[in-house]
Amino acid sequence: NEKMNQETYCQFYRQTRPQVGDVVMVKIDRMEGDIIYIKLLEYNECEATILANELTHRKTAITRKVTRVNRKEVVTVIAIQGQHIECSKRQASEDDIEECTRRYRKSLHLHSLMIEMHLRTNVATEKLYKHLVWPLHERNTEHALHHLMAIAKKIYQKHHVLRKAKSFSDMRHAVMTTTPHMDDVDLVIHQHKDQWMPLSMFGAFQKPSFMQHQLLLAIAIKLKPKKHKLRMDMELSCFAEDGIEAIQDVLRMATRFGDSLFQVTLLYSPRYMLTMMTNDITEGTHSIKSMGLAMKKALEEREGKCKLGPVRVVTERDEHTLSIFMTHIENQLKEIPADDDYEESMFKHPSHTKKKTTATRRPTLFS
Repeated sequence: NEKMNQETYCQFYRQTRPQVGDVVMVKIDRMEGDIIYIKLLEYNECEATILANELTHRKTAITRKVTRVNRKEVVTVIAIQGQHIECSKRQASEDDIEECTRRYRKSLHLHSLMIEMHLRTNVATEKLYKHLVWPLHERNTEHALHHLMAIAKKIYQKHHVLRKAKSFSDMRHAVMTTTPHMDDVDLVIHQHKDQWMPLSMFGAFQKPSFMQHQLLLAIAIKLKPKKHKLRMDMELSCFAEDGIEAIQDVLRMATRFGDSLFQVTLLYSPRYMLTMMTNDITEGTHSIKSMGLAMKKALEEREGKCKLGPVRVVTERDEHTLSIFMTHIENQLKEIPADDDYEESMFKHPSHTKKKTTATRRPTLFS
């Protein structure tokens, strides 16, 4: 039970209860008549209530049509009388709901980091919140997760062995072997001009240096920077005597660079797509632009032309659109008969001759 209490402790802020006007995330606990009992998820499941007429603007006599037990809702605190907290769902605007949901997701991510620290150090979750999380919330205007993610970004920038870890066990081994030598990351925590996490924050623990390295380990595992896919379209053409070989050599420049950092995909002649995966969008944009300029220079030296497009981050919607586009191109190519088939049809009886299918206009998805 004690272990379960440590893992479910979710007091995200130093103040134990919200103030009037605060927008908070809650979970519906039970319904008794016109009163709905809720738990404030950001304040260690402190109990509060919502009256039935504060659920929605619509006129309905059935509460269960609006919400249900165990459902998460965003509400506004409208009154506090002693230990009693009264909330309202209908007074929470759409902007408040969006902002609260985004903040709660960040807090959950941060909570998973504190659980990881608790399991590694056997330090109470409440103590970790008190000396690590709450000071970050109070010292900065941004969410504490942003500052820990900045430290994680610094770790992965300085220690390339972490980037090559493909599985969780590989990453854990890489972090364990590099963490004792992270002097540059220690500077980020102790002596950075913004004072993200000053040394005084670790003074409350019996082994400050041990807690420091365990925090770095937990950050590297739980806050691994998200990989982004960058894309740059290019048009390659060369009408010299060895034009085809020149284009092929230029394309090999990207695929042979480093550890296959870049990939080249043919969309349709003469349009190609250069892509790469990166943890840092700014650094990745610089790298893919440099590669594009190098390819352009190499092709122009062989009397060719290269037109580079802008660099952009690929989203899931872009991936889906590209998949549809490539399928459409393949279907168009299947509709065009081969030259041999067309010549054979010329010797057949006119009644058996099939009309030559012509390709439709190429879609202009990538203008």
